[in-house]
Amino acid sequence: MAFQLTLGKKKEFEDELRYLKTEGRQGAVLKIQEARAFGDLSENAEYDIAKAEQGKLEARILELEEILHNCEVIEIKTGGDTVEIGSMVEIADTAAGVSKQIVIVGVYESDPLAEPKRISNESPLGKTLLGHKAGESVIFEHGGKKVTYKINKIS
Repeated sequence: MAFQLTLGKKKEFEDELRYLKTEGRQGAVLKIQEARAFGDLSENAEYDIAKAEQGKLEARILELEEILHNCEVIEIKTGGDTVEIGSMVEIADTAAGVSKQIVIVGVYESDPLAEPKRISNESPLGKTLLGHKAGESVIFEHGGKKVTYKINKIS
């Protein structure tokens, strides 16, 4: 499975991985050493916490390595006639007459609070819009309700 990332997000993950493998691991080792100094490990909560944090750190390292090894770099599109990952799309709720702009991105870059909203290609709305062209209408079902969106513009 390929993870879709923009070049900026890929760099962010590479920087995080580099940090975790160096300073993060060093910090985890220091915490474990400090906790060991408290004595008996069988009843040492600080040691248990430090080991658990080290486990989380190593799990994150493995996750980032997997993502970076299997990623596909995407670019935010500057045009195009079909909605795809990287497209900025202006959609209008035909019943409410409200329009909004969204950007279709990979899972790791979605941010529905950003402006414009960044929604995942795997989200229900993202899946609904993919492959459609400007001028087309799509029916989006969410929470038992159906909303018709018209794709006004792909930029």
